[in-house]
Amino acid sequence: MCHIRAVALLFFCRAAVVLLFFCHVSSATFEEGHRDMKAWYGVWAPQELELIRRVAAANEVAETKLFANANLLYPHLQNFKGPDALKFKMVQRGQKMNIMPKMRSVGDRDTLEARLLRLAQAFGGGSAGQLGANISSFVPKTYPLPGQLNDVPANSLVILKSVNLHGGAGVQVVRHVGSVIEDFLKSRGKRMKWESWMAQEYVDPLLIDGKKFHIRLMVLVRGPSPMRVWMLPVSSYLCVATANFSAESLDPLAHITNPHVQAKNPEYFINPDTYTKPFSALEDVFGARKDLATFKRELGHIVLASLLASAPELQDGSARESNPEQRELGYFEMLGYDVLVGSDLKPRLIEVNRCPGGTKLGSSEKSKLEYFGDFFCILGLGCQRATRNATIGEIPADEVEDWRLLSQPAGMVELWRREVARTQRTEAMLLWPSPYLAPDFDALIEESTLWGPVLRSWLEELGEDKLIRRTSDRAEL
Repeated sequence: MCHIRAVALLFFCRAAVVLLFFCHVSSATFEEGHRDMKAWYGVWAPQELELIRRVAAANEVAETKLFANANLLYPHLQNFKGPDALKFKMVQRGQKMNIMPKMRSVGDRDTLEARLLRLAQAFGGGSAGQLGANISSFVPKTYPLPGQLNDVPANSLVILKSVNLHGGAGVQVVRHVGSVIEDFLKSRGKRMKWESWMAQEYVDPLLIDGKKFHIRLMVLVRGPSPMRVWMLPVSSYLCVATANFSAESLDPLAHITNPHVQAKNPEYFINPDTYTKPFSALEDVFGARKDLATFKRELGHIVLASLLASAPELQDGSARESNPEQRELGYFEMLGYDVLVGSDLKPRLIEVNRCPGGTKLGSSEKSKLEYFGDFFCILGLGCQRATRNATIGEIPADEVEDWRLLSQPAGMVELWRREVARTQRTEAMLLWPSPYLAPDFDALIEESTLWGPVLRSWLEELGEDKLIRRTSDRAEL
């Protein structure tokens, strides 16, 4: 019995030491602006983890194998599955993790489309009609299969894709004639139900030198409550097909611009700059036909609509699943928006990818360095690699993300001011909250039952009350 008690006491003492060390590491690092950053990585594929380690090291972030010792927690979505699954409440004070509660609703095609449809229908008439019209215009029509097979227009060109397969896996371009789609579904066998297939209308694309392309738009989200959103055009890029476009051809290399598909063509690696272009190349593609600033605003509409459509669920998820001390600063997510540009020069949202940062395909190492450098700076991890106004050494004291401020009145307002100051060291575009796009979502902010109360509470917590149009303000307009 004495032996058992001694072992138990020893275990308790060791646990206490670990806990004290954990608290010391996390609080000292963030609350006092200490520069000794450490990152813990999840179950990324080897080729992805190699690049993540390299760019993190370039930003002076060392690796640790201990979850508790890390300032930056960089798990993969797979870390949230199985018997050893991570839980959001495991994130402690002073740690930041790149997965946010309830963000699955943004990355899941079916759920996202349903939320956007709900939003478009709610704001489809009256003075709010333009908001609903804008949302409807950038979402290509999709038909869940086999349930809506009969609704797919006859002889139309469609893209068959799975909700649960990624990296271009299984994607097909077919013309809806006869039993082509039905035969394809049968070919999937027992997998078909889990894979959850849909037919997506084919958008007539804008071309680069006769080739189809799409934009991989990088987005940073913090929160989830209150939510803040940035778009990173400098780190974004164009994925160009290796085969010339033809509506009559069903060649996947002409239609499916996903880099994993295009990499099957050896030409993709021989001339990589031809098939991966910087976001700025759009200026030459548009020429005099469209201003790039206008197009960025349209992209901002897509990003915000996709996120704000789930605002009630994100708010609820942060309250139930996250550590209460972490809901403002402890969680973030880097998202990759795949956007197709139509021949009418309008952007269409194809899908939203979670954990998009590791693949070697598509973007260059330079863009990855910019991507990590800017989001590290915005998160307060260090601005030595920021793309606009990098710091020499540690972040200035009046820009440090000091968690102790959360215990003070209006502490989040001051933390938000510092976050904005760090943003100005980067090339990132602040989308929310910002006077740049908030007026375009006035109808949503003013809504009284579902979205409005959540958005207004976020704005008030950040001291951005001026973005809420009061009754008196509307009377003066």
